[in-house]
Amino acid sequence: MYPYQYFPNYQFVDQRLTPVGCVGKFTLITLNTGQTFGIVVDSADPLGFTTGRVPPTMAPTSFPSSSIASSICV
Repeated sequence: MYPYQYFPNYQFVDQRLTPVGCVGKFTLITLNTGQTFGIVVDSADPLGFTTGRVPPTMAPTSFPSSSIASSICV
């Protein structure tokens, strides 16, 4: 038994950066790696994954919400 409990980093994500209010809208997202892209957000979970479709092919994608540096709905 360890005297501490391990929590993965995604549980401490800044929930203000997750595009929860942008579901169904076109959103510009910048990841922690500096990559910026547009996405139509299908679902957003502050402690899980953000999923959506990337234009122009509308290919589905999913990534950890903890990797979002900034987002804005347009």
